[in-house]
Amino acid sequence: MDLSTRIVNDIKSIDHLLITTKKEKYSKAIDINKDNWMEIARQQTIAFQNEHLDQITAISQDLLQNFEKLSETEREEVLTALEQTEYFQDLLRTAPDKESFRSSLLILVLQNLGSDTRDALLELDSIVKKAKSENIDYKEIVEELIPLADDTDKHGMGSMRDILKKIDD
Repeated sequence: MDLSTRIVNDIKSIDHLLITTKKEKYSKAIDINKDNWMEIARQQTIAFQNEHLDQITAISQDLLQNFEKLSETEREEVLTALEQTEYFQDLLRTAPDKESFRSSLLILVLQNLGSDTRDALLELDSIVKKAKSENIDYKEIVEELIPLADDTDKHGMGSMRDILKKIDD
């Protein structure tokens, strides 16, 4: 099995596991008339996200290590598989090296604006501010990742590639 096929299969497998877990364990109705309903919802969300954290992190790390090695066609296949997930795309994460600007930015490229461009823009702004505060030469890293980003305008606010090109314009 080639690398891109394995990655796509891993993405589909983890998302299927997440869907099943959510349905079986974390879909209990929450009474919004109770005073603590937001805390209950938050706890349920955290528990769901942590249920398969090791697997999510391992597949995320695999993506980070191999995405750039793929051809453009293979990267498009991976991005399509991620966009078709119900949960995994939003749960992509870096491992303990979370402070790594490049990994954080590559996660955003893999999430490809997710379900809401505004959330991606806020996350990108946060990552860039952190890089600036730590005196990281982020412009060079952004330039390296621009060709890997999708150029499809998914939500009417520009593509991931366009957004990366506009950093610090």
